Amino acid sequence: MPATPTPTRDTAGQAAIAAAAAAAAVFAVALLVTLLARLPWWLPVLTALIAGLLGFAVSGLLLVWDNRRLVWHAEGLMRVDLDKDGVVGRPLMQAERKLITVELTSDKPRFIRYLDLPLTEDQIVRMARAVKAAGWAFSRRVMPEGLMTTETYQEVIAVMLDKGLLVLRGAGPSAGVELTAAGRKVLERCLE
Repeated sequence: MPATPTPTRDTAGQAAIAAAAAAAAVFAVALLVTLLARLPWWLPVLTALIAGLLGFAVSGLLLVWDNRRLVWHAEGLMRVDLDKDGVVGRPLMQAERKLITVELTSDKPRFIRYLDLPLTEDQIVRMARAVKAAGWAFSRRVMPEGLMTTETYQEVIAVMLDKGLLVLRGAGPSAGVELTAAGRKVLERCLE
């Protein structure tokens, strides 16, 4: 299964913006110093040009080199999706996710449901163990500490509701959820 590619970024554009900001700041300071010290007129222009070139080179290298690690770390600490990629922290690659295939039987013919959760195989097993230990109660409180962020938990809920593995207990944003028979079978299968 191929990994989901990281979204492309306009690194040159971002570096140019950083360089322009550095050049403008240096130009303003150099112009003030030039006027107060009665230095040659070309000094602020030259210093702004040098600062802009250095700013472009340094920010370009940092933007390419960091590969989002600093943003992911900051997201993990603050528990906020800063880069608006839908994941707090390092996004999971598609190859790291476990695609669960469960064959369920009912009055209707046999059918297969696919569940693509934003969790690794180990995280899914830990979630299933916690839910089983809580008497098959599915809530944020029963999840082990640090298993998933609030945003990831909401995504798990949305996927499981969509697949009919959970149902809402009430109305509104504060409504709880409970496992359906199919949801319980899926989690039992994860523990096998």
